[in-house]
Amino acid sequence: MKNNFINKVDIEWFKQGGGVLPNGKHPDAGFCNGGEKIWFWLLATVGVVLCITGLVMDFPLFG
Repeated sequence: MKNNFINKVDIEWFKQGGGVLPNGKHPDAGFCNGGEKIWFWLLATVGVVLCITGLVMDFPLFG
């Protein structure tokens, strides 16, 4: 998980469009690129929300 925090290398990766823009430069991203990190945090957040809403559905008189 320590590799999935956004840092300044990822900001540069996003500015260059991940290497798909027509400027021809492919930025170095290290272990994980910015897109993978955003995808990780999106899935982690949605997974926690899904677990919480599942608990509410399992126990409707929970609160």
